[in-house]
Amino acid sequence: MARPRAEQRIRRILALPGQPTLLHAAREIGIKRATLDSQIRQLEDATGTTLLHTGPDAITLTADGKQFARAARPVLESLTQSRRNNVRERRA
Repeated sequence: MARPRAEQRIRRILALPGQPTLLHAAREIGIKRATLDSQIRQLEDATGTTLLHTGPDAITLTADGKQFARAARPVLESLTQSRRNNVRERRA
């Protein structure tokens, strides 16, 4: 089952901290850097805050980014669990 775009974008952005550069991260994900930049900008526009800091050594979450991640992770985990349950119910 394909993930909705918003969910996929949030998962991508939450996977960025620790990556050395956005270019490296985009290559790891398999998308163009411009696409990743656009997705970050869209999420930051939607939240009204800066979520990421690109430093000299690695990408990190800002304080607002950390707060966003704490709120988003349980929601994403719940979506994943719901999908698993739906698959099991269809198989039963």
